[in-house]
Amino acid sequence: MLGSVKQSHVEECHLVDNAPDNYEDNRMHVKNWIESLPHEISAAVKSRMSRLSLVDGQFIYRRGESSTEIYLILSGEVRMLVNSWEGKEWLAVSFQAGESFGETSALDDDVRPHDAISHGATQLAVLQQKDLRELQTRYPEIGKELISFLCQRIRMGYSLSTDAALLSLPSLMASRLLLIATQYGNLSLDDAQQDLKLTHQDMAHMMGASRQAVSKILKQWEAKGLIEISYGQIALRNIDGLKLLVEQY
Repeated sequence: MLGSVKQSHVEECHLVDNAPDNYEDNRMHVKNWIESLPHEISAAVKSRMSRLSLVDGQFIYRRGESSTEIYLILSGEVRMLVNSWEGKEWLAVSFQAGESFGETSALDDDVRPHDAISHGATQLAVLQQKDLRELQTRYPEIGKELISFLCQRIRMGYSLSTDAALLSLPSLMASRLLLIATQYGNLSLDDAQQDLKLTHQDMAHMMGASRQAVSKILKQWEAKGLIEISYGQIALRNIDGLKLLVEQY
């Protein structure tokens, strides 16, 4: 793993969850389990965490690697990638500031299922497995919150898998843009606009489709006033129109 962990305790982090709760079944409304704990227990968890500073494109861990740390994103972004034998890259999920990841390997000691790579300068808080286990023994509430959190993640995964199996590419793209907006945007879907930091290639990696196919659809949407495309960004301009595309799968 590239990068070095700075062995300094993390100050208490007040992570604000701005995700709205008015889109479908709240499938992407999952941040982290630490902030759901009572204040005293949350503070105890954070006091055991160290900091990790990453530059853009740095591996946190690789698929198949045996590592058991849990990570909380303080700033930046972490992308979970899978590469096929043919070299095709698929973006499984992107985690933003305030989200945690790595819990499954910390609990079952199994290998990592994805490559975890920083996107842009990123700051993480890191919890070692031995500290998690000590804290779980002292605070049973941690185990309950972890189970609840992972169940939400599983439901989210099932929903996304169902979309991928049933929706056409345009409907799937519209669905994913709306989900990303509700999770990471600063406004709710009732607002007129949503600006997302996404490139055509990012969308192609998420869809498992070619960049050419994705770009063609995005340009058609822009011509219809559904979105506005700029460098490294896709701005949602007609939320109702995108919702209609999902319904027309």
